[in-house]
Amino acid sequence: MADASDADVVVDVDLDRCLAVAKRLAVEAGLLQSASTRASLSIVSKGGIDLVTDVDKKCEEIVFRGLRAAFPDHCFIGEESAADVVLDDRPTWCVDPVDGTTNFIHKFPFFCVSIGLCIGREPVLGVIFDPTHGEVGGGGWRV
Repeated sequence: MADASDADVVVDVDLDRCLAVAKRLAVEAGLLQSASTRASLSIVSKGGIDLVTDVDKKCEEIVFRGLRAAFPDHCFIGEESAADVVLDDRPTWCVDPVDGTTNFIHKFPFFCVSIGLCIGREPVLGVIFDPTHGEVGGGGWRV
């Protein structure tokens, strides 16, 4: 059950601003992906068939740097970085900088930048940018 402080967290977040910043950063990271698809990639296995490239790490850095500058009091969980953050009621950004890394590595044109925002452990905003097709989409909602 949410207490008054949980409700205050949700009320204080400007989802329109969050959406605008997330879209801008998704496009910025995606443009790096587009530029990198022709370059040689540094590829490392995270275990099994789970792969990570230097582009994954650079894109996550771009997104997190921008989100931290815009929302310094929010929390951050990234696919490529070790997350010490436990999802709780605070605003928490969840980022997969190259969603579809295997496709990206093989130049199969179905990968994207995925950025989500959770508040009170519930998703309230999501942004996807497909750099191959130049399409960005996203929206916010209250659960």
